[in-house]
Amino acid sequence: MRNHYLTILAASFSVLASPGSAQDIPADPAYPDGATAPADPAQLPPDQQLIHDSWNDEQQAQFRQWPGPVQNYFWTLSPSRQDVFWHLSDSDKMALSKMDDGAAKEAWAMIEQRMAPPPAAAENEAPMPPEN
Repeated sequence: MRNHYLTILAASFSVLASPGSAQDIPADPAYPDGATAPADPAQLPPDQQLIHDSWNDEQQAQFRQWPGPVQNYFWTLSPSRQDVFWHLSDSDKMALSKMDDGAAKEAWAMIEQRMAPPPAAAENEAPMPPEN
């Protein structure tokens, strides 16, 4: 099952190779039947509520649509991973929130590798001899 999640994540993260284009990806439609209902943001701890209130209306609405386990998982992430999390598809968010720590660690390593900027051309090329 872990490999199934990693395969899904690998296929969908190819979009993240170009971080600028990831912002144009529309959110997935509603979660599948049986998903936990979204949590009430009014019940967030004060520190999380401050962050939530700093988001634009679209992000707040998107967050409210996530099932409770996805919302809870979001708050366990570092700020840099939270930024990336917004750009993932809803199905990938669900998959990550259901993974055990080891599988999630592997998935995040793959996500971050795909999001890393390509190495500069100068680092990959041998120095050019001076022209005479």
